[in-house]
Order: sequence, then structure tokens, then C-alpha cells
Amino acid sequence: MGQQKNNNALKALKLTGLFLAILWGVWGLDLINDTLRLVPDISRMGIIPRRPMGLLGILTSPFVHAGLFHLLSNTVPLFFLGFAMLYFYRRTAPEALTVIVLGGGFLVWIFGRAAIHIGASLVIFGMAAYLIASGLFRKRLGPIVLAIVVTLFYGTSLLWGLIPKPGPVSWEAHLSGALAGTLAAWLYRKTQY
Repeated sequence: MGQQKNNNALKALKLTGLFLAILWGVWGLDLINDTLRLVPDISRMGIIPRRPMGLLGILTSPFVHAGLFHLLSNTVPLFFLGFAMLYFYRRTAPEALTVIVLGGGFLVWIFGRAAIHIGASLVIFGMAAYLIASGLFRKRLGPIVLAIVVTLFYGTSLLWGLIPKPGPVSWEAHLSGALAGTLAAWLYRKTQY
């Protein structure tokens, strides 16, 4: 049993680390591209609401960031929430993340303001909402404790990020991710975790 938990933790760490390495690699390539101009601006790979080409951004936008500060601010929550989701919900995490990325991205594409929505915050808000809502829907001690921990660490940021405000931050992606994460938690509430 202990060996299995160690294997699960190692697998969750590897997958989370791989995702973060890809994000940082894309940022590095974008930095090089800014200098050499080998391909068009990578930030155009975000979700562009109500434009057919903007649908591709549903899949690519989590990998594109506006700069170093944007990437850094997403790295820490991605690491902790990604690890928690992959470790504690290893059976439902792949399907739940699919609902978060596709469902949340589609909501941004339908309802988002006319802008290019980039960054992994949709995924972050989706994972946080999934972890919190799973505790509420499952009504078991382990998921409830995890939901409380996530709420203590990210609750204020979640609430603040959902408030509509002008500026470059895509509150629409935050809200869409949270809605999709809650939906995923409800869909998989009876699935063993």
C-alpha cells in the first residue's frame, strides 16, 4: 500500500512537472521568436471569441503566456493544484481536465469579450473548483479535507479572480474554468477517486 502511494505521488509529480516544462519551453521558444521573428506572434494562439480560428485557442491557450510574470504567477498554483488533482483524483483527473479545458474554453469562446484570451489560469481555476466541489459533492472526509485546504490557500484568489473588471486579465477564463471544474466534479462525483 505504501509503495503504491509513493508510485502515485511520483507519477503525479512527473506529469505536473512535464506540463510545467512544456509551458516554460513554449515561453522560451516565444522569447527566441520575439528576437528572430521566425513565426507569427504566438500570443495569437489564444481563444478568440466567436471567430472560427479562435476555436483552436481552446487547446493552445493554456500554453501561451503574456510574459514572465504571467507565467510565474501561474506556475506555483499549477504545480500544487495539478499535483493534488493527479494524486488524489488519479482515476477522474484525465476526464475532469478534459471537461475543464474543452468546456471552459468553449464558454470563453462563446461569452468572452473581444480579446485574445491566453494563459493557464482557466485550468487553474478549473482545478481549484474541481477540488473544492468534489469535497462538497462526495461528502467523504478525504475530499472534504482537501477542499478545505484548497479553499484556505486559493479561496480569496478564486473569488477575486471571478469578479468582472476591465483590463488585460481574462476574468471570463477564470469564471469559465471554475464553472467547468464544478461541472466536472458533479459529473464524476460517484466515480471512485
